Amino acid sequence: MAISVPGARVRHLERRTAQSRAGVAWLSAGIKLLLLGATVGAALDGIHTHLGVTAYAEPWWWLMARWVPLLFAGASLGFGFIPPLTERLLTGRMTVPKSGPVFVSVSVFMLSYGISGLLAERWAMATWVLAVAYAFVWWLLGARPLDLWLSILGAAMGVAVEMTLVDRHAFWYVKPHVGGVPVWLPWLYAIGVVSLSHLGRYWLGARAGR
Repeated sequence: MAISVPGARVRHLERRTAQSRAGVAWLSAGIKLLLLGATVGAALDGIHTHLGVTAYAEPWWWLMARWVPLLFAGASLGFGFIPPLTERLLTGRMTVPKSGPVFVSVSVFMLSYGISGLLAERWAMATWVLAVAYAFVWWLLGARPLDLWLSILGAAMGVAVEMTLVDRHAFWYVKPHVGGVPVWLPWLYAIGVVSLSHLGRYWLGARAGR
């Protein structure tokens, strides 16, 4: 009995340490995702406004509305956290990707923003280019069925939010196709979902020591 008590205490301390480390990892990754969305995400949105693809009813700075950084911060956090949480719920674990493919995928996402803006009027070409970009990113990150389904879900949610904002005249696409948005938009969201979800996994794993 005298031997088992210290052992139990050690295991309890190990669990507490692991829980504390995990909590710090989620907090740190969450702050990074929020800042990424509020800064880089909002700046990428400016590509569309400056190229005349979109416009806001009440522009503030960088041709964006005041609420844009908050919107992109929330989207970044959601796309970065919901897929890892879903994976853990379904499988009991979370895959931590390598840094190389993650940062390549994020770079492709940023490049896709520019491509969608430059090819906005040539919507068929923009759609095909973004579809190929998504296929490449999905393959690069492991070609997992779970990522595919989460990309579809995330893209549907993102497009629905934009349709709602367009319907409320908060902003609009200059040359929309269906429901006030362009047909290439779901592909851009799909690339963002799969890229940011793996970036979130990477930051979580790197902070928690994998």
